Amino acid sequence: MFGRFGSRAVAAVLAVSLALAPLAADARPGRSSSSGSRGSRTYTTPATPSVTGQPIQRSITPPPAAAPAAPAYQPRPAFQQPFAQPGFAQPSFTQRHPFLSGMMGGFLGASLYNSLFGHHGYGVSGDYGSGSGGAFGGFLRLLIMLGIAYLIYRLVRMAISGPRTAPASGMTYEMYPPQDAPYQAMPFGGSASMPPPAPVPAIGVQMQGQDLSAFEQILTGIMDSWSKGDLTALRRHLTPEMLSYYGEEMTENQSRGIRNLVADVQLVKGDVVESWHEDGRTYCTALLRWRARDWTVDENTGRVVSGDDRHAEEVQELWTFVRADGGRWLLSAIQQV
Repeated sequence: MFGRFGSRAVAAVLAVSLALAPLAADARPGRSSSSGSRGSRTYTTPATPSVTGQPIQRSITPPPAAAPAAPAYQPRPAFQQPFAQPGFAQPSFTQRHPFLSGMMGGFLGASLYNSLFGHHGYGVSGDYGSGSGGAFGGFLRLLIMLGIAYLIYRLVRMAISGPRTAPASGMTYEMYPPQDAPYQAMPFGGSASMPPPAPVPAIGVQMQGQDLSAFEQILTGIMDSWSKGDLTALRRHLTPEMLSYYGEEMTENQSRGIRNLVADVQLVKGDVVESWHEDGRTYCTALLRWRARDWTVDENTGRVVSGDDRHAEEVQELWTFVRADGGRWLLSAIQQV
C-alpha cells in the first residue's frame, strides 16, 4: 500500500515540476521577448558584424504609418472646341467674324444704291436717258455683283474655317464635365507619392567611460532588485514602460507560487552598437555579454524548479539605455539576439 501511495506522490511531484518548468524557463526579466522603446528607431533593428537583434515585439511606441497608395491615373478629356457649350448649336460665320460680315454688307449696300440711284447709261435704243435699257443694265450689274460677293464670301469662309465636317442636323457640341482634381502624372521610382521623410536623428554620440560604468551598474542593480522582488528599487533603473513589463512578469510569478533568482552577475563585455540624440534625450544601444546564476524556486518549499543555482550561464542581449538631458541613464528596451 505504501509503495503504491509513494509512486503516486512521486508522479504528482514530477507532474508539477514538468508543469512549472516551461513557465519558469523564461523567468529571468526580459528573457522571453524583445520589448521597450528606442525613440524613432524603435522599429529599426540594430545589427553588429556578429549578431542581429530581433525586432521589437512589444512597445508603447506606435509603429510608423504606411505610405498612402498612389492615386489612380486620370487621363485628360478629349480636346473640346472653345465655343462648345452644352445644348447650343455651332455659331454662324457672321457671329464668329463680325468685321468681315460688316465689310461685305457695306460693299453690297453701296453696289445696290449705285445700281438703283446712280447715273443713267445708254439704253438699247441708243438714246441717252432713263429708259428700260438703263433699268435692265442696273439689274444685271446687281446680279453680277451679288454673284461676285457670294463667291468672295465662300472663299473667305473656306480660308478662315478650314476643312470641317458638318455636324448632323440637330447635333450639338458638348463639353466633358470638369474634373474634380487637376491632372496628376503617374508616379514612378517608388517616391512620387511618398510623404516627406522624417528627420533622421544624429547618429554617433560619443559615450564616455562613466556612461559605460553606469550601464554595468544598471545591469547588476536590475538583477538584484528583481531577485528581491523590489519594484521600488527597480524604478531607479527602468523607464515607466519597462517597469510595467517587469511588474507584470513579477505578478505572474507570484500567482504561480514561484520566484526567480539571479545572482553573481558579471559583465563580460559590452560594445556600443549605436547612439543618437533626439527630442532632448540621448539613446545608446549596447551589446551586453554577461554571466550569472539563474534559477527559479518554489516559494512554499524552496525547491529549485528550473535553472541552475550552482553554475553560471552566459547571456548576450541588446540593451538600449535612455537619458534625458542632465538626467541619469535608464533601461528603455531589451532585444534578444
